[in-house]
Amino acid sequence: MTAPRRRPVLNAPLGPEGRKRLADKIAGIHERGEAARAKLAEKTGKPAGRADIGRIAREANKPDALEKQIAKAEKNAVHLANLGNRADAARAERTAAELRGKLTRRQRGEALQRERETGRASRLDRFALLVKRSDVLTQEHYLIADRWLAALDAAADGEMARPVSPEAPLPEDAEGALPPPSGPAIFLSGPSVLDRWNKAVPVEAVTSGRRRVPLTFDPKRVKVVRRAPVQGPVQGVQAVAHERRDRASRLMELFVSGISTAGHPGWCVPVAIRVILKNECMTDAFVALGVTYGERNRIQAQTAMAAGLEALAPAVNKSGA
Repeated sequence: MTAPRRRPVLNAPLGPEGRKRLADKIAGIHERGEAARAKLAEKTGKPAGRADIGRIAREANKPDALEKQIAKAEKNAVHLANLGNRADAARAERTAAELRGKLTRRQRGEALQRERETGRASRLDRFALLVKRSDVLTQEHYLIADRWLAALDAAADGEMARPVSPEAPLPEDAEGALPPPSGPAIFLSGPSVLDRWNKAVPVEAVTSGRRRVPLTFDPKRVKVVRRAPVQGPVQGVQAVAHERRDRASRLMELFVSGISTAGHPGWCVPVAIRVILKNECMTDAFVALGVTYGERNRIQAQTAMAAGLEALAPAVNKSGA
C-alpha cells in the first residue's frame, strides 16, 4: 500500500527581506480586495463584506431587461427571416425598433436628470465650501438648501405652462380686444374658427339662391383607451404650474420670516439669498450690498442663513413636500 501524499512544505529560508516582500505582497492583495468590495458596495448600495459577494457581483453585472428584450426581438426577426416568414420578421423588427426607441427615451431622461442634478450641485458649490469652513452651518443646512433649490427649479420648469394672469379677464375696452361672438359664430369652436369664418358663404347669397352652402366634413372623435382611475382630483398642466409657483413663493416667505423672527437685521436676507441661491461668495455679497465685511457681520450672516434654512426644514423634507 502506498504511503499517503504529503502536503508540500517550503523548506527554503526566506530571510528577513524575503519575508518582508511576501508580507507586503499579501497586504497589497488584501488592500485591493477591500477596495474592490467597497467599490461594489457603493455601486450596489449593499453593505460591504465577503458574504454573498458572488450574488452581489452578478446583480451588479446583470444586463438591463429592456436590452434583453431588444436582443431577443432582433434574434427572433433574423430567425423568422431565415425561415422565409417575412410578415412575422417585419413585425419582430418593428417591435425591436419600438423597444430601442423606448430605451433611447429612458436614457435621454436619465441623462437629463443627471445633468440637472449636476447643475444644481454646481450652483451650490460656494455654499458647500462655506458650510465646510463654517462653525455655524452644518451638512443638514446644505441638504435643506439643496431641496429648496430643487423646489425652485420645479417652479421654473412650470413657468412656460403658466399663463401671465390666470384669473384676470381682458377688459372690454382694451386695445385689441375682440368683440363678443354673435350669430352663427356662437356655435363655432376650435383653433380654425377664424379661417372657417373668413371662407364662409354669405347668408344673403344663400337666401337669394346665387350660391349654395358647401358640404362640410365633420369627422367623429376618435375613441381612445381610458387610463386607470387615479386617486384624488386630476390636475391640469396650469394647475400644477400654479401649485409649484405658490409653493416656491411660500418657501421664500418662510425663509425671510425665519430670519426676521430670529431678530437679524434686514441686510442678512439679501446676503443669504445671494450666497445660497445665486452662488456668490460672502465677500462679493457684502461688497455688492455695501455692508462692512467683518468677523461679527460674517458670523451673523451665517447664523441668519441657519435660522432661515431651519425654518424651511419642515416644508422641504419628504414628509412635508
